[in-house]
Amino acid sequence: MPQSITVDRAGEARATYTPSPGLQKKDQPDIHTMPKKFLHVSSQSAAQTKGVGLIILAAGALFLIAGLVFLYFYFSGTGDSAKLSAPENTAAPITADEGTLNMDAPKTPQPPVPAPPKAASPSVVPAKPIPVINEATSSEPEETEEPTTATSTSSAAAENAGPVIYKMALDTDNDGLTDAEELLLNTDLSKPDSDNDGYTDASELASLYNPAGSGRIIVNPSIKKYSNPTYKYALYYPSIWTVSQVGGHDSIMFDLGNGQKIQVVALTAVTETNLEDWYKDTFEVSGIKPGQMFYKMGWSALLSEDGLTVYLRHPASDIIFSVTYNLALDDVLHFKSVFMMMVNSMELE
Repeated sequence: MPQSITVDRAGEARATYTPSPGLQKKDQPDIHTMPKKFLHVSSQSAAQTKGVGLIILAAGALFLIAGLVFLYFYFSGTGDSAKLSAPENTAAPITADEGTLNMDAPKTPQPPVPAPPKAASPSVVPAKPIPVINEATSSEPEETEEPTTATSTSSAAAENAGPVIYKMALDTDNDGLTDAEELLLNTDLSKPDSDNDGYTDASELASLYNPAGSGRIIVNPSIKKYSNPTYKYALYYPSIWTVSQVGGHDSIMFDLGNGQKIQVVALTAVTETNLEDWYKDTFEVSGIKPGQMFYKMGWSALLSEDGLTVYLRHPASDIIFSVTYNLALDDVLHFKSVFMMMVNSMELE
């Protein structure tokens, strides 16, 4: 397309086009150019504009930092002043008789109030020997109005026991068997008479009957018989307890599994001396307290003052045996009735 350049009155160059002969006037575009003063920007003006922007950004950053510092000191100063201005606790403790409580009064820490003892906690009681009940001769435990000689004598021993103090283990249903013994024998922790036969669990066990069902105690799956081949005696004990010898068959140890032990020892052979005289000579005491001596199915028996050792002698043997409940570091008597079951079951073979 033909074009030409012309200069207008303002001295600016303008390109014009000469239309072809075939083009109509209405198809010829008018092209305008931008004045020179707008085509070039001064480098000095651009530098000034950039400098002003940097100053504005720096001022904004300083303002923001100053605001954050102010807020930090404001809130931290408020907490410190609150601590410093807190009043001293000089007010007397508020009691229930003073009526309404003053919620604005300064609070003073009060010592914790000891909680009342729980029923489930073992209580400390004076050591009382555990009564030995003679074995019943009928098919079921005998129910008598008057206590047997052994029971009466042992009750007297309980009242005249020594000053030794230990803790009785928990007995939830107060039937004479501790909860540990109930679990051991598979009886009901919440029923004094687990098999509903009219006899308490403890009385059945003491008479060598099964408190968890019918029959003798030996039919209980938790009980088995130990026989000593050297000294020819036997007794019942819980089958989960381990049995070991201490220096031979003259000392047998039953491990209760909780650090405690029950030990049966063949002490010595005596011929003419009876059990009471032997005890006084051995332990250098002048006499036996009322209730310490009792009898168990033909055996003469003597209870120690703390109630944790029973000394036994049978007329057919010259051996004196001792059965001792060793509490070790634990001062809680967990198996008091099982201990006496072992004593009651001891017999010569």
